[in-house]
Amino acid sequence: MPDDKREKRIGVVICHCGKNIAGGVDVDALLESTRDIEEVVFVAEHRFSCSEDGQADIQNAIKDHELNRVIIVACDPALHLMTFQRCGEQVGIEPSFVDLIDIRKWTMPGSPERVDP
Repeated sequence: MPDDKREKRIGVVICHCGKNIAGGVDVDALLESTRDIEEVVFVAEHRFSCSEDGQADIQNAIKDHELNRVIIVACDPALHLMTFQRCGEQVGIEPSFVDLIDIRKWTMPGSPERVDP
C-alpha cells in the first residue's frame, strides 16, 4: 500500500513534444505558474520527456529532489502513462503516484480545448 502520510514532494515535468506542445502552449508561463503550487518542489521542461534521455532526467530529478510524486504534462495517457509509471517505479515511486496530464490535445487543430487567437 502506498505511503500517503509522508510529506508530499511533487515534481512536475512539462514536455515540449518537439513543437507539438510548445508550438501551441506558452511553456514558460506554465512553468512559472506551476512553481507556485503548494507541495511542488521541482519543475522542469523537456523537449521529449518520453525519450530515454527524458526518462533518465526524470529519474535523476526524483533522486536528487527526493520526489515521491511526479506529474508529467505531455500527451495522451493512453500513449505513455505506463512508460512514466515504470520510469518512476524503477527509482522507488509507487506507480499510482505518477500521473500524465494530456496538454497536447489543447494544441490540436479543431480541438474544443484549443483557443486560437
